[in-house]
Amino acid sequence: MRLAGLGQKPGSPKKENKMKTECPSCHKSFECQPENISNCQCVDLVIGPALRAHLAKSKKSCYCATCLRELNTICEQAAREPLPQKAHEFVEGKHFYKENGLWIFSKYYLIQRGYCCGNGCKHCPY
Repeated sequence: MRLAGLGQKPGSPKKENKMKTECPSCHKSFECQPENISNCQCVDLVIGPALRAHLAKSKKSCYCATCLRELNTICEQAAREPLPQKAHEFVEGKHFYKENGLWIFSKYYLIQRGYCCGNGCKHCPY
């Protein structure tokens, strides 16, 4: 499914409302055009149902095209695999990595879990 049309009501006039914004994932600056999605950097992106479901739950704003592609890949893969339930099911480097003896959950695992726990996780995609 393409992103085109998400920011516009059918039949509404197209506006040139360019907005400089920062991607909430990579923090790079890019131009977002929510009022004129046909000219936005995300118009040609094809996203799957898993990413669409994730974006519906996320409180983050527009992502750059590069991060949307990455999120699409992560969401599709995470939707196909079972969520780890016990410590021995977690795979280091995939679900988490260790930093100062602590487990830091990956963006992959947090997407797979499906919600924000509110603890300010380093890679929270919500």
